[in-house]
Amino acid sequence: MKKQEATLLELKFLLNSLGQVVVEKSTIDPSLFRQAFDKKLPQYPNTIVLENFITRINNLTDKFIEDAEIF
Repeated sequence: MKKQEATLLELKFLLNSLGQVVVEKSTIDPSLFRQAFDKKLPQYPNTIVLENFITRINNLTDKFIEDAEIF
């Protein structure tokens, strides 16, 4: 059986050939996540909890990226 997973947030700090730090952030929009779960899995009990979790990790990541920009 294939393991099914979805990436909620992915963050990379890379060093380019000019010696500059490059940040790549890939995430899902919390409201789109909620819409998809409400449509496809309306019986899932933790949709709102996960939506709030995604919002929180996005906010924390944005702050982390902002703090890292001094380098």
